[in-house]
Amino acid sequence: GDNLHMPLNQLPYNQVGTRVDTSTGTSITVGIYDVDQLYQPFFDRIQARVDAALAAGVTPIITMFSGGHLIYGLPPTWNAGFSNPFYSGNNVNAVSCDTNANEACEESHALDNVSITAAQQAYVCKLVQTIGDRPAVLEISNEDQADTTLWQNAMMERVRACETTHGTVAHVIFQSGFNYGGLANSDHLFANTRNDAVAPLCTSDGTNWDTNPPANDGTKLIFYDSDHTGYNDVCGTWTGIEPWKLFTRAIYPIYLSQRESAGVQTATKAAMAQTKAYGAKINLATAYPETGTSVFSTGYGLFTGTNSTTPNCSEYVMLMTADGSSTINLSACSGGTTFDVETLNLTSGVIASAGTTTGGAVRSFNPAGTDPMVIYLKSTGAAADTTAPILSAGFPSGVLVAGTTETPMRVLSDEVCEARYDDTAGVAHASKATAFTTTDVLNHEGTVGSLTDGTSHIKYVTCEDPSNNVSAEMTCGKWYYI
Repeated sequence: GDNLHMPLNQLPYNQVGTRVDTSTGTSITVGIYDVDQLYQPFFDRIQARVDAALAAGVTPIITMFSGGHLIYGLPPTWNAGFSNPFYSGNNVNAVSCDTNANEACEESHALDNVSITAAQQAYVCKLVQTIGDRPAVLEISNEDQADTTLWQNAMMERVRACETTHGTVAHVIFQSGFNYGGLANSDHLFANTRNDAVAPLCTSDGTNWDTNPPANDGTKLIFYDSDHTGYNDVCGTWTGIEPWKLFTRAIYPIYLSQRESAGVQTATKAAMAQTKAYGAKINLATAYPETGTSVFSTGYGLFTGTNSTTPNCSEYVMLMTADGSSTINLSACSGGTTFDVETLNLTSGVIASAGTTTGGAVRSFNPAGTDPMVIYLKSTGAAADTTAPILSAGFPSGVLVAGTTETPMRVLSDEVCEARYDDTAGVAHASKATAFTTTDVLNHEGTVGSLTDGTSHIKYVTCEDPSNNVSAEMTCGKWYYI
């Protein structure tokens, strides 16, 4: 049927026997365990599966505890605790997780029973030691139905303590949503400094991870788990474009392919494959999501940059969820920067070249058709600068007052460049004798001394820009003293 069946020896504790349970109205063989003794083959199997995942290029997520299955029972009695190793009769340690006699073991995700907590902490430490320096993600618990904050905090702290004890790397600690329906928002996840990754819920504060997922601010990894965010249909209706919305908001999807129609499931899987391909195409290590509409008019996009507000003018990805014209603000890029434009039709999957565009302004895009589209821009580099600087407004000129022994000298340029001068005409820029005191700007200033009355002084000035273009030689003078 739909029920989960687990071999009795696939738990982390040493099995010492079995018993037959009849509390559900059916005779079921369950294990008896020594919860003070860990079962080495369990950890060997974990290590082998982690290694197999990593060899396949997959970073595994290990769910350390299952909170939901503490209360998910079997009909007709819905007894959820009968097979739990901490359930009375299922261990030789006189431990009982069902102190409220509701035939469930939600009490084991609290800190009230020191024996249970000690067994859990021993398991956590052995798991950390087993994984070692492997880059696995550790999910603390899945689908806890109650507020298990204190217990989860203790387990996260235990992970960090055991990493120190065994000298391993600090693993990514993943805390998924819990206490379904009992919280108005997911602040308890985002504000918890013990975790590195979170999977929030759709909550009554209006946060909708389907229709309009909030952009990741980079503080934590964010996983969108459609099994949890879609719990009781709190979120919007899943249509298939959601992986792209999540991708352009820097959120990782975990998709439960079960609730939607076959067509939506197919579209969702296609979108996930597309985002995976574009994730490999662009430089995700330097990519930032749009947090408003300052870069992408649609509000959905990634740009590569030096920080979350400064694009480096290398790559842009914009999601267009609806037909019509949308814009990408390329004002931060020079007008000489050229971008190849690529479009992806999310319905047909067709990728096409759409020519080029340039930086220096807000650029509009309106691909043909009415299907949702993705616009991808990749810089081909700045166009070669072959334009020499132009000098003007040379000072001084004409006749100076008798007795003048020195004078300021200045020229203006129409672009940033380095200005130099010499007493001889035609000397190459780099060989000119003197650089202006203030240079590499548009206003170049210096001081000329050792002037004598009745003598003409002519200075020959050139300016070189960063692309090694040199201006025409300009004459400052003739200066004549009487």
